[in-house]
Amino acid sequence: MIMLKKTISVILSACTLYAGSAVFLGNMSPYSLSAYAAQGGVSDYSYSVTPLLSPFNEYFFVKTDNPDPKSFRFADKSSKYSDDSSIEFNYDDWSEEVNLYADIKYEDAETGRVNGGYIFKSFNTDGGELLLQEKDPSSYSWDLKWNDTNVKLQLPELKDDIDYLIDTYADKTEFFDNMDAVQSGFSSICLYSGSYIRGELYKPGDFWSMSTSPHKDQTFYIQSPYSRKEDKLLFASTIYPFRYDSLGFPSVMAEISRRLDESSSYKWSDSSHAHIEVTFGGETRTYGGQGNGDGQAISEDKITQFINPGTDEITLQGTRQLLDYYSGIEMDDDIPRDDALTWEKICSSVGEGTWVRLTLIVGILGSTATGYTYLYKKDDGTYHWADKAGDDGSEIYWGGDMGFFSDAWVDGRYIDSWERYVPGEKFDDHPTSDIMLRDVQIPQISYSYNYKYNQDTGNYEKVYKNINITQESKNALFEYSENGWCADSEAFNSGCANYSVITELVEKGLVDKKYLDMVTLTLDEVKALNVDKNTDTIPTKGLIFDGSAEPGTPYDVIAMNDPEIVAEISPSPLTYNGKMQTPNISISYKGEKLTENVDYVLRGDTRAKEPGTYNISVVGIGKYGGNLVLSYDIKCLAGDVDFNGEVSVADAIILQKSMVGIVELSGAELIAADVDKDGDITVSDAILIQKCVVGIVTLDYA
Repeated sequence: MIMLKKTISVILSACTLYAGSAVFLGNMSPYSLSAYAAQGGVSDYSYSVTPLLSPFNEYFFVKTDNPDPKSFRFADKSSKYSDDSSIEFNYDDWSEEVNLYADIKYEDAETGRVNGGYIFKSFNTDGGELLLQEKDPSSYSWDLKWNDTNVKLQLPELKDDIDYLIDTYADKTEFFDNMDAVQSGFSSICLYSGSYIRGELYKPGDFWSMSTSPHKDQTFYIQSPYSRKEDKLLFASTIYPFRYDSLGFPSVMAEISRRLDESSSYKWSDSSHAHIEVTFGGETRTYGGQGNGDGQAISEDKITQFINPGTDEITLQGTRQLLDYYSGIEMDDDIPRDDALTWEKICSSVGEGTWVRLTLIVGILGSTATGYTYLYKKDDGTYHWADKAGDDGSEIYWGGDMGFFSDAWVDGRYIDSWERYVPGEKFDDHPTSDIMLRDVQIPQISYSYNYKYNQDTGNYEKVYKNINITQESKNALFEYSENGWCADSEAFNSGCANYSVITELVEKGLVDKKYLDMVTLTLDEVKALNVDKNTDTIPTKGLIFDGSAEPGTPYDVIAMNDPEIVAEISPSPLTYNGKMQTPNISISYKGEKLTENVDYVLRGDTRAKEPGTYNISVVGIGKYGGNLVLSYDIKCLAGDVDFNGEVSVADAIILQKSMVGIVELSGAELIAADVDKDGDITVSDAILIQKCVVGIVTLDYA
């Protein structure tokens, strides 16, 4: 068992202030947690403030007889970290609950009271003088106001985790030497995550699924349909300041570089989401990574040590040891896995290749959408077997059994660097992307060779022999290079010449150039292939892995841009009347009318008011997929200046008044008044309106 040392009592006593006796009242502020502080205000109570993990400026133990921890806070009005620095009650404003921790024993869990006080938090104080503030009784959660008291407290000097890293490790003279030292020190103490108490397992979804990664340098994830409710936090994890993932770690290093020297600059790596490239003095180096190890969900009975704020001394090393212990506990896997999705099952399902409907993770914060990708089982996957690959799919990427496409054209559609089909992309948008072609003839050239010494050059040269040529029809990926596109290594059987060897054989005159032409594409040839011909048509047949059905279930959807989909929007155009208008939309397939919110949903400019052109996207759902875009116009009727739907004497009068300066026309009125469309309001326009009134001419839209 790892014991936390007792806090130094002198620190506690040095931060203690007694401000008198307490008197309780029953009136409650609109944002009170319990009873409001006291008739005489928060100054009538005693307070002591102790950093819980010195010298870090994040969590504090506030010992007080004030029963309402939300009635007060401590302001640091001279912090170097913020112009508005404070230490406040550790309360979750979003859920409107006290942040409670499973490894702390509370006197009162409802108020978060422990050991005669409360846990407070801050991330921007630097210690020194604190000023007690009282919450204004009229405050609400969305508009908190604080009033100063005359009570002051003193804290030791504190720092954030960035300054701690610099002060601890950056003891060199040169900028990059300090960056290297901080990187090394930070890596040695940084954890990837902490542990927590796992809540009750439940199953909000029906099926296992597969998703893409939000990062270019990762591929796919397997997603469980199970989740947990009522997880509990561990204070040991919460208070440890160095828990950073593959985005947080490089972000810290970026801030380190800025604080070391503001003249430095950085940018995120194009090839790795976990790294940044720091430039200083004309030199650029790469920094980043992620924390070590993995936290986990543990059961409550695995807590070996309770933390007593205000009594125990919490140290960086002790907390790290405790978290390492928790992460190493062997926990039984309580997730049922009889029907679990595995990479082996995925590879078996996709076979020689198919489109797959899966979940797209479209942002690093986890937002999702449904999308498509193309997968196939490799014939030569020998380095990592798919059934052994980890859930993050990294083994799949590095030589695994499953094939996929990134930044490539497949079946007339573009798949981006996140392995997602992106509708609407054109070849001109991605002119250097790879191209997958189906059933192309690939020469399979077997050969042997030995080396012969060339007396003229003094080198040993490769001598090819036993050359044998066959051809096979294959699906092949042509990879872009500055010389055009050439078939990748998977297009050639084991032991057969690849593109570079074929090039050498042609140069030596050992095989006909036609075989090199078979495995290369020129720009003109690519343009002739019309590689973006299906860019707006979703893959209508494939397999489901998005959690909506049993993984591997075939899907067969009708694309919304199918030739037999008839979409009508009416009236066209809509006549401007100064009011919000909604066009009528009718969608049918093979004469059968589709139902909104059952077969499709509408997105975009479904309502509009001002003159102009508007677009509505019809997005298929259910057995329909993809989308189509309908356009409609709102136009002014020429001469109908008062927008009552007809041209009358009243419109002529308005026009005449505008010409003599009695009224001023603008916007839609100006458009309707300019009957002859010459850009000016003149007698000519008035005459045309008069002729329309008496039936001599008919006016259309302006």
